[in-house]
Amino acid sequence: MGLVCATKPCCSDKFRQPLQANQKLAAVAVELGWPAYNTDAVWPEYSLSGRRVDFALCSPPSKPIAFIEVKQIGQSDGAERQLFEYAYHDGVPMAILTDGREWNFYLPGEQGAYDERRIYKLDIVDRDVKECAERLERYLLHSAVASGAAIQSARDDYRNVSKDRQMLAALPTAWRQIIMDEDERSSPTAWRACAGSSPGRTWWRPS
Repeated sequence: MGLVCATKPCCSDKFRQPLQANQKLAAVAVELGWPAYNTDAVWPEYSLSGRRVDFALCSPPSKPIAFIEVKQIGQSDGAERQLFEYAYHDGVPMAILTDGREWNFYLPGEQGAYDERRIYKLDIVDRDVKECAERLERYLLHSAVASGAAIQSARDDYRNVSKDRQMLAALPTAWRQIIMDEDERSSPTAWRACAGSSPGRTWWRPS
């Protein structure tokens, strides 16, 4: 419950202020077992090639394993490109984009467009408390990140999402093929062929 209480206030207008955002994310990190005030583990304003990422979660210390980029509420659209560039530059496997209410979890190193590399979109206002806590812990719990279990879970989820997307993409083609096969079976030529193959047998053809 403490974890969700730490995330819920992020949805207020105060989250627009950088200091407030940092404080709220630090509170979330603490609830997830991170030593939030150890900058070797939770690194605010992480610098790379003259640019800065809002937060880098590091495991082992000083080695980023996830980048978190914070945007103002309702202004996170299109921010994926910048975040992915940051992650590619440092070879960071996970990237999180949040405006406080929505948390978007990505695996930048996988295939597909930006949205296809998103493994989960969590709206902490619309989703129930249990789901919010489970998802944040699945991807960001410090012990799971340190053991590699969090990244493995993210990759498993990416594969499942990718399979579902491929199945949905294949449905129209499969459905057209079923209709074509049915039309062929219902055609006069098909019925004459069936009748001719069994002389003397009465074949009923639907009108």
